[in-house]
Amino acid sequence: TVTVEVGCTKMSIRNVLQINQGDCIDLNQLVIEPINVLVNGILVARGQLVSENGKFSVRLTDIESKAERMKQFR
Repeated sequence: TVTVEVGCTKMSIRNVLQINQGDCIDLNQLVIEPINVLVNGILVARGQLVSENGKFSVRLTDIESKAERMKQFR
């Protein structure tokens, strides 16, 4: 499974239950900051969110070394 983390936030259950269509959720990350790309929960790369042909894409800017990926298994 490939996951792209655009950002995260903490919300109370009460606030989550009050979310409506059209609401915005503020994330902890700026648009210009690198986003994480994970495979099966393991960080493998970082990149930039871009729009190409009307679709969102991730332009990879940094690939984790094999040694760094292996550290995450410990």
